[in-house]
Amino acid sequence: MKLTPCVVMTRYMLPHHMVIREHIGGAKKFDDGYLYNFTDLLIVDEAGQVLPEVAAASFALAKKALVIGDAEQIAPIWNSLPAIDIGNMVEENILPGGTQEELTDAYALMCKSGKSAASGSVMKMAQFSSRYQYDPDLARGMYLYEHRRCFDNIIGYCNALCYHGKLQPKRGTEKETLLPVMGYLHINGLGQQANSGSRYNAFEEETIAAWLAAHKEQIERHYDKPLHKVVGVVTPFSAQVSAIKMALRKQGINCSGDEDSLTVGTVHSLQEDAERAIVIFSPVYSKHEDGGFIDSDSSMLNVAVSRAKDSFLDFGDMDLFEIQPGFSPRGLLAKYLFSSDGNALQFEFKERKDLSATQTQISTLHGVEQ
Repeated sequence: MKLTPCVVMTRYMLPHHMVIREHIGGAKKFDDGYLYNFTDLLIVDEAGQVLPEVAAASFALAKKALVIGDAEQIAPIWNSLPAIDIGNMVEENILPGGTQEELTDAYALMCKSGKSAASGSVMKMAQFSSRYQYDPDLARGMYLYEHRRCFDNIIGYCNALCYHGKLQPKRGTEKETLLPVMGYLHINGLGQQANSGSRYNAFEEETIAAWLAAHKEQIERHYDKPLHKVVGVVTPFSAQVSAIKMALRKQGINCSGDEDSLTVGTVHSLQEDAERAIVIFSPVYSKHEDGGFIDSDSSMLNVAVSRAKDSFLDFGDMDLFEIQPGFSPRGLLAKYLFSSDGNALQFEFKERKDLSATQTQISTLHGVEQ
């Protein structure tokens, strides 16, 4: 209670506020400097998302640091490629020269320490530096094992996916919920690529908007809160974010970005926005493509699922989840979604004419010749 001053700001702004002017010799001359090793304690929050080179200046100003975060959630957006990172390190004598094999091994050790500008984070650096390792199955450092946000079977998926079953769910199982705790709505859509290179699924976005419009009053009545405080929509692709917002506006649902706006965004935005009682996930991909991008990093589904306090709902082509191997993020999620017939949502929406039987005649082939 007697800490003074206590300053809260971003990593970019902190060094700016720690500038001093030092008197040089007997002349009337002052040079700008910084309060190196001055701050008693630097606390870094969401350190798993912080680039090492961004935070380095702040660490130079502090005597001690407490680093808080989760390396299993969304990683930083790196601005360097590994080849450029290696070249910079060699030029500055951070990495030794030598054969390609020696250089590769030295860089791999640097990446393990979390200090790479192409793959590192402050959280990884802290874990590498920590003397504590309570559990050999997990990275070094102290862990908050207890989880109280989500129902047990929601966080159970994240526990199996990323945390070796070490989390201790404390909220309990669902009692009376409006929607399935782990539910899905099969949408027979078509994933497409936008001009920007991002992806969207028009039928999926329209169905999500129509479903929310149809269930808005029921959701608000059950939670006694406006829709934007209860529901969040998350998707891997920025093009789908724009498309869903456009579809919601047509249904009269506010998603303009103000304080009364429904949160629609990529996994990054929902991580920053903390949590919602109901989270709708729009995968975008359909059976016409593999959709391996979702499985490329387990943090994507780890964050998306763990933001849901009461219900996580997958609105997409469930055929694409069902065929995945059980050890993949989507395959593991399919086990939870398909564990009960009651997890399937029913919602009548307009029919896709391009999939109607009148336009595609089905017949049986007999023999090699046919």
